[in-house]
Amino acid sequence: MADRADGFGLFVLAQARRPSVREGSFALPRDGLEQLELDLALGAGSFRLDGAAEQLVEVRSTAGDIAPRVSRDGPRGRVRLRQDPRWFPFGYRGPISWQIHLARDIPTALALSAGAGDFALDLSAIRIVDAALTFGAAQARVVLPRPSGEVAVRISSGAASVTIQVPQGVEARVAAVGGLLQLDGRTETPGYAASSDRVTVSVSGGASAIHVI
Repeated sequence: MADRADGFGLFVLAQARRPSVREGSFALPRDGLEQLELDLALGAGSFRLDGAAEQLVEVRSTAGDIAPRVSRDGPRGRVRLRQDPRWFPFGYRGPISWQIHLARDIPTALALSAGAGDFALDLSAIRIVDAALTFGAAQARVVLPRPSGEVAVRISSGAASVTIQVPQGVEARVAAVGGLLQLDGRTETPGYAASSDRVTVSVSGGASAIHVI
């Protein structure tokens, strides 16, 4: 265990000293970590996130545009993944696509800042404890997590189209907060008020269309 911890420490140190690292893939081992804070800063492209990782975090990109930063605070791992626009070589015309996989059994706080892309976030198999999602002029689909206790999901959007999917058996409420939002669909499940395990979604922003299914 000591060797593994030392290895993680060397990895963290290397990442902290190389903030401009750009990769086509990234993986973070579990190494005894019990919590995850994940901060994603993504621009243009197609992005998919789910709970299919064998390690703590696994990412693949069709380009070499992944800029990772990692730190550790006891049992908590902090990961920041940024799409680095400085990577793109002159004349690059290829499609950009990221696959992001997270461990399904680790309590995870997720923060996302997204630009003008296509985003599919399936949180249903991830132990989300908190989520703050910001979308620009994007197309986005968010499948809500299966909560343990009350889980807050905050969505802020610009001129975006966002579909929020409530999985079967999940109690949830979706409420709009200001802005020029168009909110349609069933915004509260029948058992939300009485449930202690539920998802509370607040949506704010500009001229966005929010669909709840």
